[in-house]
Amino acid sequence: MHTRLGRGVLGVFCVGVLFTAACSSSNSNDTSSDSGTEDSAPSTGEDSGPGFDATLPSDSGEDAAPGHDASVDSPVAVTDSSTEDASDASHGDSSTEDAGSDAASDASKDAASDAESDAAKDAETDATSDAATDASAADAGADSGEGDAGALPTSAVGIWEFQDVAGSTTAVDSSGNGHTATLKGTAAIVAGGTYGNYLHIDGTVGAFADVTGGPLFDNSKSFTVSAWVSFPSFNYNYDELISADGANASVFELQLAPLTAADGGTSYNVEAAFPTQDVPTPGVFYYAFSTAQPSVATWYHVVGVYDLTSNPGTTPGKLSLYLDGVLQSNPGDSTATGANPVAAVGDFIIGAGKYNDARTNGAVANYVGVRVYDQALSAAQVATLYGLAGR
Repeated sequence: MHTRLGRGVLGVFCVGVLFTAACSSSNSNDTSSDSGTEDSAPSTGEDSGPGFDATLPSDSGEDAAPGHDASVDSPVAVTDSSTEDASDASHGDSSTEDAGSDAASDASKDAASDAESDAAKDAETDATSDAATDASAADAGADSGEGDAGALPTSAVGIWEFQDVAGSTTAVDSSGNGHTATLKGTAAIVAGGTYGNYLHIDGTVGAFADVTGGPLFDNSKSFTVSAWVSFPSFNYNYDELISADGANASVFELQLAPLTAADGGTSYNVEAAFPTQDVPTPGVFYYAFSTAQPSVATWYHVVGVYDLTSNPGTTPGKLSLYLDGVLQSNPGDSTATGANPVAAVGDFIIGAGKYNDARTNGAVANYVGVRVYDQALSAAQVATLYGLAGR
C-alpha cells in the first residue's frame, strides 16, 4: 500500500390551676383545745396531661414552673370571723386577679405558641417548596443535557449500526439523514455477533460499504469519525478501516498500520491520518497512532477527532486518536502544523480506501456502531460514546 513518516406543646398545661383554699374557722366561744383541723388539699378533678405531674401549686396564685413539684405546704388558718370575712374577700379578690392574670398569661402563651407553630409550618412549607423547585430544575437540566460535559450532540451526520437483516445488501443510516450504505463485493451483514448483527469485510479488493452521493462531511473543518471494530485476522499491510475519498487518494483514514516494515505487518498500531496533498501517491501525512497494539478476535472502539479550533490562528488543527475511550499519546505522532486536511470530494467508505486513483483492499474486520459527527467531540463525549457499547 503506502508508506508513512512516523504519531457541588407547647402545652401551657397551666396546671389549669384549680386550687381551693380550704379554710375552716374555730368557734370563738370554744375554750376547749378543739381547734378545727384543715382538710388536706383537694383534688383538682382533672387528669394530669400526658407525662406531666399535676400536683397543686402553692397558694401564691402563680403557676408552678414547668418540671417542678408545686405541692401545697400548709393550708391557711383563720381564727376571727371578721378576719375570715376580710380574708375571704381579700382572697376572693386575689383569686379573681390571679385568675385574670392566669387567663391573660395563658392567652399570651397560646398566642405565642400559635405564632411559633404557624411560623414553623410556613418555614417548613417554604423549604419543601424550594426543595421541590430545585429538584424539578435539576431534572430538567439532566433531561436537556445542560451542564453535562459528556452529553453527545443532539444529531449526527450518519450512524450505521449494521443491525439490518442478515444478507441485506444495504445498511440503514439510523441518524435519520438517509445516508444509506450500499454493500459492495463480498461485504455482508452477518448475524450472531457480540453486539448483534455486524458488517463483515473479508479484506479482498472490492469488498466495502459505500455511502454515496458526494462528501458526507467537510473534513477540512472539525469532525469526528468512530467505529467498533474487531479483527478476525490481519492482512500484514496498511489496511484501511474507514476513509473519505479525494480525487486521487483517501484524504482521511482510520486504518491499521504496521509497526515496522521489517516485521512483515505482524504487529499493528491503529492510526488516524490525512495527507498534505490530494495526489495519486501522497508521501507526507499527519497522523496519530495508538500506544497499544490490537489483537485478533477482540472488539475495539476507535475514534478519530480533528479539531480545527484547538490551535486558534494556526493550521491545521489537532488530530487525535482514542482507543476504547482513552486518548492515545504516542511519541511517534506527528506535529499537526503546516496544512489543513484536504477536502473530500467523493464517497465515505467503510472497509477500504483509495490510493493511486484506485480502490484499495481494507482490513479483515467486523464493524458495528460506525458514526460521523461534523464537530470535534471532547474527551468526555468520547467516553460517553464508548459507554454505548456496540453503538
